[in-house]
Amino acid sequence: MGKMTGMENIDDIPQKVLLLYNAVGQMIAENVDVNGLRVVNITDRAGIGKGTAYEYFDSKEDILSCAMVYGVRKIAQILRKMLEPG
Repeated sequence: MGKMTGMENIDDIPQKVLLLYNAVGQMIAENVDVNGLRVVNITDRAGIGKGTAYEYFDSKEDILSCAMVYGVRKIAQILRKMLEPG
């Protein structure tokens, strides 16, 4: 899989990318100033190498925006399942 766009099938997102998304979510929940974040801060939290992040993203902004899109899509997926009849 190449660079992430945020529109990938949620079930097909590589594990390392999910680690990055989870790291971003944790940092936002802790009120970390995203303007001061660097890619290395995210990758350190995710427990992966900085080079790995650049295999999937071009910039910190790409990681952050894709993580936010993923979060919204994941919530929507959960809500759809909860609202399914049966």
